[in-house]
Amino acid sequence: MPGTDRCLWPEQVFFDGEPLLQVAHNPGPEEFAVDDDRRVVLGQDPGGHLVEVTVRRHWVLGAAEGVTITGFTMRHAANEGRSGAIMNRMKRLDGGYANWTVQNNRLSDAHGGVISLSNAPGLRILNNEIYRGGQLGIKSTGCGQIVRGNRIHHNNTEDFNWRWEAGGLKTSHAEGVRVDSNEFYANRGNAIWFDIDSSNNTISNNRIHHNSRRGIHYEISEYGKIFDNVLWENGWGTPERGLGAAISLGNSRNTEIHGNVMAWNAGGISVIGIDREGTYWDSVHGIHVHDNVILAEDYPEDPVEHFALAWLQGWSTQMFDPANDNRGENNAYWYPTPEGDATRYEWAKTAYSRLADFNATPGEENGRYLTRDEKDALVAEKGIPAAPERHGARRWSGQFR
Repeated sequence: MPGTDRCLWPEQVFFDGEPLLQVAHNPGPEEFAVDDDRRVVLGQDPGGHLVEVTVRRHWVLGAAEGVTITGFTMRHAANEGRSGAIMNRMKRLDGGYANWTVQNNRLSDAHGGVISLSNAPGLRILNNEIYRGGQLGIKSTGCGQIVRGNRIHHNNTEDFNWRWEAGGLKTSHAEGVRVDSNEFYANRGNAIWFDIDSSNNTISNNRIHHNSRRGIHYEISEYGKIFDNVLWENGWGTPERGLGAAISLGNSRNTEIHGNVMAWNAGGISVIGIDREGTYWDSVHGIHVHDNVILAEDYPEDPVEHFALAWLQGWSTQMFDPANDNRGENNAYWYPTPEGDATRYEWAKTAYSRLADFNATPGEENGRYLTRDEKDALVAEKGIPAAPERHGARRWSGQFR
């Protein structure tokens, strides 16, 4: 991120089990530096305390197929960005080793990514706690990989740029990957991010909350299925137009979003098309958004638009051509206040504050508002807050240390 070089410094120091913040020089309390002679300089007296300095780059580097890693606690890895402390391939090896399972572990405090299993079939990440990755919890995936039952939280401790690659899970060129029944929370960046030529992936039954950017972002990808996820209080670190959505699609195609419940996010669902002229991903088509529930508020004092459902295209009107079959239907909304002048929806570069007007567009058909009883029953069933936890022009802050 601007203003810091910490993502380039892999060194780590822990004081009574808690990570110290690395600075360039002159450390203060809860900080450390590395001098020109590669000595660790502390900003507080270590007497009577446990001080740990990371001495390994990775925990496990692959050199075989059919590996299972289970039941471990692994901490402290000074790996570089865009790598994993656990990897099913050796550094610079193009291919990965197949049939790896990482399950029932507690994995934390890597400088780059915590786990990277990729470029091979038969990969599974199951029932782990994955946290305090300097860049990511999970980096990359392999064909048909299963990511299920994990708790993935408090990742991007080292201020990697979240607009580039940071947060909970980031993958690209993914094929047939299933991300199911996990909990993603308090990640600095997107919680789940599929990017670049990914197809036939499923994101389902996850609980996603308090992440600084989007909950789910499916970008320049296709044939995705995003359903039955519960997302709340996401996006308040980057609430700009469409960037703080609970679920967003960026220049994607033939993807279905349905059955999700979203509450108190900086935005609900955003389908975004930007100029990628001359590329395969220039056209946004075949997007179907239906039977979702979005609980939201108006923020009339906030200059940022907070959409419940928005179809956003900045460079043309291609997305809105009927031949491209982009549509929404049967989505339900809750607002604690009556309709007014605040923008709640958008289609074809027209903003709407009234659902009846939005229902007259292909962006929504048969949309409705929940009753208060329906809303109260829903939040009880899903175990989510009945009202926003912060008010006004809110901004996210994560506690990493």
